Formats: sequence, C-alpha cells, structure tokens
Amino acid sequence: MRRAAFAAAVVLVGLVAACGARSEAARADLAPETGGEEGAARAYSADHRLAPLLAPCSTLQYYDRDLGDLMPVLMEKLRKGYTEPLQRSKEELANLGDVAMIEVRRLSDRYFNDPEGASYVQNALDVAVISRAPLAREVLLRFLDHPREDLRRAALRGLLAHHVRPEDFDRLWIQLEAENAVVAQLVSACMHAADPARAEALFLGWIDVGSYNQLWQHIMPILASSELPATARAAADLAPELPPVVRPYLAACAARSGDQASLELLREELVAEEPQRRERAVHAAALARLDDVLSFALSNDPHGSVRRVAVGAVSAMEAGATRDAQLLEAIGDEDGEVRLIALTALVERGNGDATDRALAMLGGTDSDLQTALLALRARLNVDSALAVRAFERLKGLHEDELHLPLSERRRLLKAIGVVPTRAAAEYLRRVALEEKDEDISSLRTHELLMIHASNTGEVGRQFLFEELENERDPQRRIDLLYAASAHRTDGARRRLHEFLQREDVSAYEVLYAADLLARLGPAQDVAPMLKRICYRTTQEDVRLALRCLMWRWY
Repeated sequence: MRRAAFAAAVVLVGLVAACGARSEAARADLAPETGGEEGAARAYSADHRLAPLLAPCSTLQYYDRDLGDLMPVLMEKLRKGYTEPLQRSKEELANLGDVAMIEVRRLSDRYFNDPEGASYVQNALDVAVISRAPLAREVLLRFLDHPREDLRRAALRGLLAHHVRPEDFDRLWIQLEAENAVVAQLVSACMHAADPARAEALFLGWIDVGSYNQLWQHIMPILASSELPATARAAADLAPELPPVVRPYLAACAARSGDQASLELLREELVAEEPQRRERAVHAAALARLDDVLSFALSNDPHGSVRRVAVGAVSAMEAGATRDAQLLEAIGDEDGEVRLIALTALVERGNGDATDRALAMLGGTDSDLQTALLALRARLNVDSALAVRAFERLKGLHEDELHLPLSERRRLLKAIGVVPTRAAAEYLRRVALEEKDEDISSLRTHELLMIHASNTGEVGRQFLFEELENERDPQRRIDLLYAASAHRTDGARRRLHEFLQREDVSAYEVLYAADLLARLGPAQDVAPMLKRICYRTTQEDVRLALRCLMWRWY
C-alpha cells in the first residue's frame, strides 16, 4: 500500500512538473511580441475582460465544497446568488425535473408569507415558471393564492405556457372573480387554454349580457381565431349589435365559417373613415385567415399601419401563387416596414426574384443594407449556396471600399459577420490582422472584428478556435477565445473543455476560459472540472482569482 501511494505521488509530481514546464514554454513562446513573460503578464492582467476576474474579492478562503451533489449549490443560489449565476441556476433547476421542484416547492413554502424571504420566493417561482416538470404545476397553482399581484401574474404566465389543464377551469373561474382587469386578462387566457369550447361559450355569454366589459378587447382576438362551429353561429348573431371597437372580431369569426352577412359587416369596417377601425378589421381578418379581406387591405388601404397588419398576416400563411404575388407587389410599398415583411417572407420561401433583390440591396444605403440583412438572415442559416453568394457579394463591396477608413467600412464588415460560413470568419480574421490597431467604439480593431466574426455560425467559430494555434499575441488570443465561445452552444462547451485540457496555455487564459465555461454550464459538468483546475493552478494571482470564481458560481 505504501509503495503504491509513493508511486502515485511520484506520478503526480511528474505531472505537475510537466504541466509547469509546458506552461513555461507557452509563456516563453509569447516573448517575441510581448516583451517576455512579464510583458505577457501585463498584457493579460490589463485586459478589460481579465481585469475584473483578477480583482480582489471578499471570499479568498480555500474552496472546499463537495460538488458530488450540485442540488444544494444550485438551491443556495436562489438565496444569495449573483445575477448571472442565479439566472443559470434557475435554468438548470428547471431542467432537472421534479427532483429539483421538490426543493423549489420546499423553499417557496417556507418563505411564502415571510417578507424577509420575498426574493427567495420570487426566485423559486421563476424556476417553476420555466420548468416543464409535472410538479411545477402544483407550485404555480399554489402561487395563485399569493397576496402579491406580480407573483400571481407570473404564476399564470407559467400555467399558460406549459401546465394548464381542463380540470383547472373552475379554479381559474374563481380566480377571475377576485382579480383586477390586468390579472383577469391572464386568467381568461388560461381558461381558454384549459377548455376552449367552455371558455368561448362563457365569453360569448358575457358579451350577450354586457358583463365583464373590461375583458372584451382581450377575449375578442381569441374569438376571432376560433374554429368552433358553435362559436361562429353565436358570433354571427351577436356581431351586428356590437360597437365598432369589438364588432369586427365576431364578424371575422362568423365570416370564416361562410356567413355572408358577417363578411359584409367586416367589409364595411374596411372602408370606414377612421384608420383605427380599418386596422381593427384587418387584425380580425388576420386572426380568421380571410385571404380576400387581407388582399383588399394590402392593395388599397392608404395607411401604412393597416397595410403592415395585412402583410404580416399574409406572410405568416402558407405559400401559394396568389399570396406570393401579393407579397411581390408589397416589396414596392412606400412603407419601409411593409417592404421588409414582404421581402423577408419571400426570401424565406426561397423566391428567386426576392432573393436577388435582397442581395442587390446589400450594396445600397445603410437602410437598404439593414433591410437586406434582416430579410436574408433566416434563409442564410439553411441555404449554404445563398450564404456563399451573400459572402462573395459583401466581400466584393468591402474590397471596393478599402481606400476608406476602417470606421466607414465597419458596416460591411459587421454584415459579413452575419453570414454563417467559415470563409466569412477567415476573411474577418485576415482583415483584423492586416489593419492597423485602432479604437472603434472603444474597442481595438481585432477585438471588434472578432466579435463580428463570432456571429458566423459554428463553422466560423470553430475556425477562430483553430486560430489559437497560430496566434501569439495575448490580447488577440483572448479575442479569439471569446469569439469561439460567444454563443451558448454544445460546440462552444466542447471547445472550452478541450482548451482547458491543454497544458500549453497560460494561466491567465485558463482563468478566462474557466469563466466562459462557467457561464455556459451546466454546473453538473463544469463545476467539478473547474474545481480540479483551481486545485492544480500554482500561479498565485490566478489561483486566488479561480477561488473567487468558484465561490461566485458554486
């Protein structure tokens, strides 16, 4: 046993020595550009991203928490976590299912009516709101009895998102009677989600007898989109007697089922003198998916606000020859938002003419460039051929402007960063290395362009990570490390895990990568790894900073 322990100790000493030797080699490799090890240390510690991590903190004691079970660590953050660690803990607890919700319920029950624990109760509820665990529903229903209105509203939003059931209808109806109009709107939405047929019959009954007037404008869109025959029949009977502020919604519901009288009522609203009435009519027609009404408004209404509602509805519907023709016509609308909605819809549907138009607009004014990028962005992520075309177009435009200062070319470089290709990341990296270092928006040239390059998708961010092999400048290495892991993806986690396993990086880079990885999570994977790194780090300032990081996050 003693021989085995001695052998293990020898191996451990050898590993530490090897790690130290490799770290020394890494620091020496930085010497030509940074003025040696001391120059590199100054560059790292002065960096605005590393400086806060190296600043003194109030918790310097040895980090000795047991991380075998992360549940106590995550729950503790609900009581005294910093902003970002708290938010990550909420997300992770929500994803852990009922095993976490048992602890969340216990915390909320303990401090439910205790003013001293108001923040704990709020944090516990936040977990339940985003959780899909079955037990979260019980927690949310319990909060319907809380004296604080904001907590009741949050609980209702959580129920509406994931958990409301038909058996909750009567409980919600009781809740409705006790709430003001603002909260009652959420309650009525939950009632409809619980049992649409029963809720719509109830809502129509309110309208028939003139009760709950304060909720009419909220429930009208629900009724306009209804496909229940019973609702359509009742809507046809009620619509003619209603005021213009609500009439179009019931008329649209009935018109969708083929009621011609209701369709005529809606058409009358479409030619009303007041733009607000016409906009309500188009909104109702959009909810009921009445193509003819929307087409008329899009082609004939003089107000941009009305046409925006119409084009938004048409763009959300399934593609078809008639609808695409309407959208192509709307590309020439005098209202910029109408043009953008129509162009985006057509590009996403793969319309060649609209796509060519968007690519041409990349070379226009700043407004044209912004519109084109918004229209192209979603399609670029699924159409690699289009991404190549967009990159080549933007690269050519940028090369035509090389005589201009970088600050004036930034808009094109930022646009290149939107294109999800490795070539876009490579180009931005090359430009960053070729340009002289200057401050733009308080950032160095390389840092700014790597931020833009971080938007080039996983293939682009993987290239930036690979560039760490070739980069020796400390600040540029930090730029690359940030850009390669700037998005919360599995690829970013994998790259940071890989980086932290290497022994040829400086202690400062380990610290920064550890901070980035803590932000990505999840804690159950990250915390034990960072604890091991904290133990093995010998550089004093970084070791203390890692302790601070561990106490802050875990």
